Parts: sequence; C-alpha cells; structure tokens
Amino acid sequence: MLMKLISIVFLVAFTQIYSQKTDFAVSNISKEILENANGVTRVDEMVVNVKSKNEITYTLRIAVTVLNKSGNNFVQDAIGFDKTKKINKAEVSIYDASGKEIKKYKKKDFREKSAADGFSLYTDDKILFLDYTPINYPYTFELSYEYTTSNSLYISNWYFLSNYYQSSESSLLVVNYNPNTINFNIKESNLKGYGIINKSTSGKIHYESSSIKAIEPEQFSPNFLESTPMIHIAPTSFQYDGYSGEATNWKEFGKWCYDNLIEGRDKLPDATIALIKNLTSKTEDPIEKAKIVYEYVQKNTRYISVQIGIGGFRPITAAEVDKVKYGDCKGLTNYTKALLNAVGVTSFYSVVEAGNEQIGFIEDFPSIEQGNHVILAIPNEEDYTWLECTSQQTPFGFIANFTDNRNVLVVKPDGGEIVKTKSYIEEDNSQNTEAILTLDLDGNLKSNIKIYSKGTFYNKWQYLPSYNQMDVVKSYKKRWSKLNNITIQTFEFENDKNQIVFTENVHLDVNNYVSKAGDRIIFSLNAFNNTIDIPNRYKERKSPVEIKRGFIDESVYTIYYPEEYTIEAMPKINNIKNSFGEYVITLLQNENHSITYSRKFFVKEGIYPKEEYEKFRNFFSEAAIQDNAKIVLMKK
Repeated sequence: MLMKLISIVFLVAFTQIYSQKTDFAVSNISKEILENANGVTRVDEMVVNVKSKNEITYTLRIAVTVLNKSGNNFVQDAIGFDKTKKINKAEVSIYDASGKEIKKYKKKDFREKSAADGFSLYTDDKILFLDYTPINYPYTFELSYEYTTSNSLYISNWYFLSNYYQSSESSLLVVNYNPNTINFNIKESNLKGYGIINKSTSGKIHYESSSIKAIEPEQFSPNFLESTPMIHIAPTSFQYDGYSGEATNWKEFGKWCYDNLIEGRDKLPDATIALIKNLTSKTEDPIEKAKIVYEYVQKNTRYISVQIGIGGFRPITAAEVDKVKYGDCKGLTNYTKALLNAVGVTSFYSVVEAGNEQIGFIEDFPSIEQGNHVILAIPNEEDYTWLECTSQQTPFGFIANFTDNRNVLVVKPDGGEIVKTKSYIEEDNSQNTEAILTLDLDGNLKSNIKIYSKGTFYNKWQYLPSYNQMDVVKSYKKRWSKLNNITIQTFEFENDKNQIVFTENVHLDVNNYVSKAGDRIIFSLNAFNNTIDIPNRYKERKSPVEIKRGFIDESVYTIYYPEEYTIEAMPKINNIKNSFGEYVITLLQNENHSITYSRKFFVKEGIYPKEEYEKFRNFFSEAAIQDNAKIVLMKK
C-alpha cells in the first residue's frame, strides 16, 4: 500500500514538473536577486522516486535565465549516463526576454558522445548533449529530463546555489521512499539565513527555497561549498551494480569498499614480484622499501583515466596495470599497494576529495560522493606517509596543495577509518632567497640569485626543469615583471626529492635599474621579492577571512654599490607584527661598499572574523609599501 502511495505521489510530481508552465519573462525577476547576477535559476527541481534499492527514478527540471555572456556557463545542456542509468525523457525549451518560447527540442535532437576526456583511455560513461548557441541576451534555457538507475549507492547532493554570480528564484528537492525498504542519512549544511523550508515527513525528504541572492567571490574566504546551502543525502543500505552494502558508519562503508572494490585485485605476475623483491633486497626499513617501490612505479607507469568497473569506482587489477603500464588514480594506487605488499610493506587504499580547497570527508556522514581521488597511506610509527601515485615527478610522501590537511577515508580489511592527511604548517611552506647584487656606475644591476623552495613553494616551481629554455625565461620575466630591461643570462635547477627542496640558481642583468637625480641615484633594495599582492577592498565584507596555508618568505641580499658613491639616506623601516603574521626588515651597512638587506614575510594559517578583513588587508598593504623601500646614494 505504501509503495502504491509513493508511486502516486511521484506520478503527481512528475506530471507537475513536465506539464507546468512558468512565465520566464525577465521583467518578473525581482531586483533583489538580479543584484550581482550573471544568471538566475528560475526553477531547479529534482523529484526522486525510490521504488527499491535497484530501481530509482529521477525527474529533473532546471531553467536558467542567462543575463549576459558570462552566464552561459550556468546552463545545463548535458546529461550523463552509463549502462546502469537509462534516460527516459529529455527536452529543452528556449525563451526570449519576454518569456516567449522561441525554440523547443526533444530527446531525438540531442547528440550522444563518450564522456572520455583527454586523460581517459576508455570509459563506460556517455553524455547526451544539446549544442545551442544563443542569439540574444537575456534568454532562458529550460531542461527537463527523467532517468532511471539500478544503483542506490548515493542520491545526488542538492545545492540551493550552484555558482558564484548565479541567484536562485525557486528550488525544490523531493525524495519519496519506503522506510521499510530503505532509509537515508541527511546532513544539512549552511541552511541558516537562506529561508529554506524543510517539509520532510516519514518516507519523504522535502526541502524548498525561494529568492536566494547571488554571491560574489571574495579573496581569502572559505570555498563556495563550505559557505553555501546544500543537502547531503546518503542511503544507510544500498545496491550497486549487483553488490549490496550497508553504510551506517564509515567503518561499515569502508569494509564494503574493501570487500567489493579492492580485495583480490592485487595479484602480480611472479616475474614482477621477483623483480621488486630484488630491487628492495638491500634494506629492511619499510619506508626505504616504499621509496624504491614508488620510484619504480613513477619510472614504469603513466596516468590515464579508466572509468569502468562498478561505475568507475573499482580499480583495474594490479596485473593489468603491470601489463599495460598505465592506470588511473585507483589503478596506480592499487598497483603500488600490490608491489608494497609483495615486499612486506603494509599500505592502505585511501579515498580523498582532492583539490586546492582542502575539502574533507564529513566524520559522521558516510557517503561515496565525498571523494574524487585515491591516494595511498603507509603506516609510519604513529602517523601515515601519504603517496600520490599518479605523478611521475612528485617526491615520495609529498602531497602539498592537492590532498593535504583534510579528512580522508582509509580503507582497511576490517573497515574504514577517517584520518586527516599531513598539514603543511608555515615552517613547511618556505622560500629562502639569497642574492649577491652588484650595481655599476651606469645604474645597471648584475645579480646572482639562489632560491630554495619547500612545501607550497616547492609545488609551485618544481616543474621548471620540464620547460624549454624559452618558457623558463618567460616564467622568470613574469615572476619579476616589475623589473624592466631584464636579461636572463644563465639558470640551473636542483630538485632534491629526498629533502623535498627545489633550488634555482639564476644569473641575470637589469639595465637602468636605478633612478637618477643629479648626483644622486635611487633604487629599491628589494629587487626580486617585491611580489605582495594587496587584497581587494570590499565595501561590505560578507565572508570570514581564511588563510588556508601559511608560509614564510625570507630574503637576504648583499648589494654592492660603486665606491664613487656614499649612502645619503636609508629607508625608514616599519616592522609589523600582528595576529596574521609579521613583516621584518633589517639593514646592515658594511665597510666594503655594500649593504645587507634581510626581509622576512610570515603569514599564519587561520580563520578570522569578517570584521578583521580590513586589518588583514592593511597588513598586506603596509608590507607592500615596505617592499618598495628605496635607498639614496650620493656621488662623492
């Protein structure tokens, strides 16, 4: 009886979504949600009918009014599917500014293509898409579609806002289900202050909203998903590609992942086992063995995406990677794990949400949708050493800027565990510059510079050796773009992957470096590290201040000047120290016609109230002023 009731409710919802007409005239949009918007979501509806764990029907309708060219990216003109997901219906209507329908497309008008990208070798995934080019602005693009899937591993998360500069006029999420057959965990994020209404009852998840303003991005703020309203939905039990599972906690879900995705896929050819044992035979230390294995994987495999097998969640076998010498993050991680296992080193397949933003797994909310990448965890005393297995260049144990400082799911034979990856603190993210600068009588500067980079700075510059000479020169001219008439004479690089330090040794000339005023010459002491960007000013700051990764940037320059000159005026130094960090300069006048200039810029990681933003901005602004400090020399 309950199932019949759910079907009736779904039928009503489906009929409403496909039959109801909305007046999409731009004149109907309130001024409130037009503010800061390049596009307005007029309607965003998803009705999910869960008939059983292996039969779920989604009915969706999304209409976006694109106000200008920048809003074209907000249009959803593609639908993804695979062998477990059947698209039943799809149609698109285009409306002009007055709300008049000017184009209509049916499913037969859509085109189909593989979802493979430039990094994918083969994939089960496909895309149904409509290629539409707008003629005038504004216009409204409305997509309605329905699909059925046999997988219940996850229900798509619901986002009340989709992008910066995109407001929402109306949003609706409905999930109908039989509590006797399946249940869901719900996690609300950032709903407060958006007027979102929860109408959920037993057997029905129901949220709706109206008139949510567009959000403008702000520098040094939490990422979009951390600060906008959304609903996480995950089943406590599920069916996926013929595999049943439970997910009431991470341990339980991790156990399912191990048993169904990983176990038994680590078999290697005898010849490969013999080879890797021989390579590691001279050490008994697990970490040293792991370094040898990691180097072997880097030299003998390459990354390419493989999206097949249990919806792209299961890695291809270690034997297959060993044979073809390529794999995606899952395959290469599993392959590295298999090699380590062959030499007696324990390691664990670990799922992570990779990216610069440091988005971690929610500790009390198990769901597969929280991860997009796989890395390897090697137990190392009381902690883990983390390996990025897709890169042929990344040093052993280095994960800065991509998978650092976030909760990940470590998959073990007895279940899953949420563990936080390595955090790179300020001292880990350092750049040290040592330079000898020689100023001649014509005002030209000859410079020998050494730069030592660690942590996030290492990550930024480690790829320079792979550039050709012309691109290296372009890179330096861009880095020191405030200097005119710069000529790069020579450069050398040293990439110490054991200590994870990248060293640059650069010889360069700068013509006409100084300004002349009669018998005086004036020049900046900070020739090569005048790189502080002052954060934007906001009339009314909306977001907290977040510094995701602190750092220390230090420079020591010895500046030789012609003996025909004497120092007339040294710059006034104003050192800064506050809750955000510190900026310190020291100047030393030497006897051999030289000056030693030392600079330290230290920025702390942290989150601060939005009311502190102006102080934070002033810290950078005052430091930038000090970076431009000039010295005056007088001809004898």
